[in-house]
Formats: sequence, structure tokens, C-alpha cells
Amino acid sequence: MKPSLYPILIITVCLFACQPVTKQAKDNIPTCPADSFLLSPEVTVTNQQGKKEKLSDVLVKDSSTLVVRVTDNHPDESKHIALYRLRFITDEYPPTKNIIILADRLPADTGWGQLLKTASFKVRVFQIDSSLLPPALEQQQRAYLFYLNKQLHASKVYVPDSLYGSKTDSYFEQAGLVMGRTQVNSLLVHTKGMRKNSYYRSGSSNTDIYLSDRFVKVGPRNIYTRYYEDFYFRNTGREPLVIYKTSNNWGCTGCEVYVPAKPVQPGERDRIRVYYRPRQSGLFRNEIRVYSNTPGSPHTLIISGTAVNSSGRTTTIGFSRYKRF
Repeated sequence: MKPSLYPILIITVCLFACQPVTKQAKDNIPTCPADSFLLSPEVTVTNQQGKKEKLSDVLVKDSSTLVVRVTDNHPDESKHIALYRLRFITDEYPPTKNIIILADRLPADTGWGQLLKTASFKVRVFQIDSSLLPPALEQQQRAYLFYLNKQLHASKVYVPDSLYGSKTDSYFEQAGLVMGRTQVNSLLVHTKGMRKNSYYRSGSSNTDIYLSDRFVKVGPRNIYTRYYEDFYFRNTGREPLVIYKTSNNWGCTGCEVYVPAKPVQPGERDRIRVYYRPRQSGLFRNEIRVYSNTPGSPHTLIISGTAVNSSGRTTTIGFSRYKRF
């Protein structure tokens, strides 16, 4: 090559190297980026009481602990896959110490911390600084799982890439078997005997919807405190999906439903966000009907739990991309 062409070559390489990661590139992130890694014995975490502990001290003895690494910075879909599939091996079973979540914050009553609080009823949740974990995994900006023993040797690293893919299903199946558990999809248990094709399968019509979850058990919730749950869905039809109406059996202040303001195009994913505010102590059941141009409409979303006496702050969060009912 002529020396005079070197500057042009250098500029070209730099331009390509500085390009942002595209959606397609993110979708091609490997599900098994590393076989294993070793953490420093000095790694510490913060427990739910706000106390710092050595990570090795919170792990179970004589076996490896399943670790779920998830943060608020991860894409919503990635967080949903990890936490929802975790429910398959925790929802119908007693709390376990064999699974922990390493998050970027501690459980709380609002926002991202609220999802962690729901998970904390079944597994332990700890806060950890991202600098203490492998940079190669943290830089992927996706939720990931691995097994960790008392010597802080990690193995079987996995980055879930789909909710119901064969790799994801196999990973959680093996995780359950280690603890003597089988996977139980609470959604299928709840809808047993109902028509499932309009919720779970793409039909032959031009419009259809795939809801990854319709029934959420959230556990204890403080009365007069505002919470929210997200229900993710995908347009599996051949025409735009339009949600034009919702109905809510709770009409109290702060009980609102946000749906996409614009039509959801074929193949696209989006969410329905439901805000709810228990008004009295005891068992509660919030039912929301979602009306759309899809077969089986309206679809019913259910949030159930137990309201307990406590005080809390109410917050209002709006989304320009969503319309409120």
C-alpha cells in the first residue's frame, strides 16, 4: 500500500470504531459470553437492612448460589425476561436462600425498587457496585445469570435473549432441578380452562396480541401508597394494533392505566402500565380490561396482593408516548 493512503485508512478505521451499537448488534449479543470468572474475596454487597457484608458470607454453603444480575439501566425487556422467568421457580415455592439478586439499588416502594421488593419476598436482594463485577458482562447492558460458590468462582454464565426460547427454558429448568423444583408458569395455572389462543398464540387474523403475563401476585403493599406494574405485549398480527379503551374495577385517585398512544406496528413490543393504590387493609384484586382491535378483546389484566397499614407518599409520573385512561 502506498504510504500516502495511510492517513485515509486510519480515518476510515476510526470512523467505523466510533459508530454506536445498533439494535441489530445488541440483538446479536451472545447468550453465553463467558464460561466462568473469579471475583475478588473482598467484594462486598449491601443487604436489605443497609448493612455491608462480604459477598462470600451471604452465599449458601456446600453448593453454588444462583445469581441474577439486573439493574435499572438494563432494557425493560431484558429485566422482564430475567425477573419473570425467575418466578417460574419461585412463585409456587417457599422463599429460598439458594437464589440472590445483585442489583444497583435496594428494594423500595416506588419505581424500579418496587419490582425488586416484589422479588425480595421469595429471594434475597443485595446492592452491589458495578465496578466489582466483570466489565465484559457489565458493558453488555443486559441482565445475566450465573452460579457462584463460596470461593467466588462463577460458572454457567447466561444472558437470556428471549422469554420462551429453548435456551432460556433449559437454563431455568436446570436451575429448578438443582433445588428440587419444577417450573410453574403462574399465568397458565391462572388461565387453565380458558381460551389461551388469543393471549398466547398468533392467530390467522390480521391483528393479534401476545401478552407475556396477565396475572401478577405482588405480595404485601402499603395502603394509600401508589404502585405500578408493567404488562408487556407484542403485536403478532399483520396490521397495526390499537388499544382504544380500558376499564378498571378500581376508580380511586391514583389508579390509572397507561397504554401506547400510537398504534403498535406488526412485530413491535410495548407495555401497558397500571398504577394502583390500595385503600384498605386486606386482600385486594385489581382487574383491568384492555380493549383493542385484536381477537379475544377485551383482555383482562389482574394484580393481586395484600394491603397492610402503613403510610407512604404518592407520586405521579407521566409518559408523553402513552395515553392515560
